[in-house]
Amino acid sequence: MELKVENRKSLTSGDVVATRALYDRYGNMLLGYITRVVKDKKLAEEYLIEVFKEVPRQLDSLTLTNESTWLRLQLLAKQKLSNFATTLRSCSSRDFVKMDGSDTDRYLDSMNMEQRFVFCGVYYNQQPIASLAQELGKSEEDIRLILRQAFSIIRNG
Repeated sequence: MELKVENRKSLTSGDVVATRALYDRYGNMLLGYITRVVKDKKLAEEYLIEVFKEVPRQLDSLTLTNESTWLRLQLLAKQKLSNFATTLRSCSSRDFVKMDGSDTDRYLDSMNMEQRFVFCGVYYNQQPIASLAQELGKSEEDIRLILRQAFSIIRNG
């Protein structure tokens, strides 16, 4: 059985088995690592999926080198999370909500004012979701939805 991975490589049943074995061995640890970074389990699961979509293309480097497989998987996760980290650095003050196009971060530029406020409030200013909900006059679930929208912008570019 063969599957195509984004038309780059034929994915054999052996590749599927190897990817599954890596997921079974490292998936929970990698999920914990990503969760500590993004502080949201559902979002972390989405990033984990993105990492393991990349694994079949990198099986050789993950399994046939002298480097630690765990460290290689962490590096893949860091690459997937790099846009998140870059955008987070752009949240240096409350001025991030300005919509004048002067921001240097394209992800923040793509967000509406509310998404910027929530993303930077939670991740840069470390405000609790309950506090942001009260400040914006919204429910905590609304704030979580806005935060997921902001992450979607970052993840999808």
